[in-house]
Amino acid sequence: ALGSETVFVSTHTTAADLERLVLQWAGPTAFLKSLKLRLGVPNYAGDELVLDGQVTAFDAATRQVSVAAVGRNSRGDHVTASLVVAIKESPRE
Repeated sequence: ALGSETVFVSTHTTAADLERLVLQWAGPTAFLKSLKLRLGVPNYAGDELVLDGQVTAFDAATRQVSVAAVGRNSRGDHVTASLVVAIKESPRE
């Protein structure tokens, strides 16, 4: 009734996809410090969402990595985000 084509993917699902992208890349000793995102075009159930990320900064003293990420579907940019991940030197830290 409001003009949406069909059911759309929740913001929480989009956030989880971004977290997974970065944490799998960063490895088993990494943990998420922050996530800021902005939604754009809708992402409907069944759409293919392609996520891409790029390291924008690394702080050697704190071992924190800043990542800029974008998620695109056939309509355009669904999400743009910035994430900060801290990476421990070993699992025992």
